[in-house]
Amino acid sequence: MRPAAFIIRSCLLATLSLTLCPLLQARDFRYGWTRVRMDSAYDSDKVYAVDSIVATHQAMMEPLMEVIAHADAEIRVYYPESPLSDFAADMLIYAAGDYLADKDKVVSLTNFGGIRNDLPAGAIRVYDVVSVFPFENRIVIIDVYGRDLWEMIEEFADNEKFEVLGGVRLLAEGDDLIWCTVDGEPLDPDAVYKLVTVDFLYDGGDGIEIGRNALAVEKTGILMRDAAVEYMRYLDSQGIVLTDRTDGRIMIENDD
Repeated sequence: MRPAAFIIRSCLLATLSLTLCPLLQARDFRYGWTRVRMDSAYDSDKVYAVDSIVATHQAMMEPLMEVIAHADAEIRVYYPESPLSDFAADMLIYAAGDYLADKDKVVSLTNFGGIRNDLPAGAIRVYDVVSVFPFENRIVIIDVYGRDLWEMIEEFADNEKFEVLGGVRLLAEGDDLIWCTVDGEPLDPDAVYKLVTVDFLYDGGDGIEIGRNALAVEKTGILMRDAAVEYMRYLDSQGIVLTDRTDGRIMIENDD
C-alpha cells in the first residue's frame, strides 16, 4: 500500500472509530474474530469501503505529501521571538519581492495567533505548512510613515506583547521601546516604509489598526501559506536547512 493511502486509511478508520464509539456504548453488541494467515492469501483483490474513499481523495492528497524543505530540528513558535516566527516574517518579505524596489525600506508584520503549529524535524511537507498557516490570510503591502511604525511597535512594548516582526532589530527595557532599526539604520519618523503584512491585520485584526495610517495599499492576493510553500522551495533549492535558532531581532531586558 502506498504511504499516502495508508495515512488516509488510518485517519479515516480512526475517525470512524471515534464516531461509532458512543453508539456502541449505548447498546449491547457482540463481536467475534478469526485468525488470518499473513501470507499471499491475505493480499487479495477485495476492495473495502474505506479503499474506495481513499481512492476518491488520494489525487487530492498527493500534492500535500510533497517534500518541500528540510529542518535539522523541530522549528518551534514561541514568544517574543522564535525560529518559526522569524521564518514567517522573513517569508513575507520574500513573497513581496516582485512588488518592492531596491530603494524601499521594508518591514514585515504578522501575528503570533496566525501561526498554529510547529514544523517537524526532518522532511517538511506541504501539509505541514497548511497546519502552521491554516487561515485564508492574504499578503498586503502598505506605505506608512516611520512615526506610525514606531507608535505600533511602542504599543507592543507598552503591552509587553510583541507580534511577529521582520526587517527590524529592536531593544525594549520592560515596557519601554529604547531603539529600533530597519536595515541597520534608526527608524526615521519622517521616512516612508513598506510594511508587508496580512489583510487580517490591515483590517484591524487583533486590535492592530495600522491600516488606518496607510498612505497607499497594494493587495497582492497571495495566500500566506502559498507564500510559505514557495519560500521553503526556494530555501531548499539553495541547500538551506531550517534550524531551530533565532537571530536576536527582538531584545527585551527586564527592569530588574
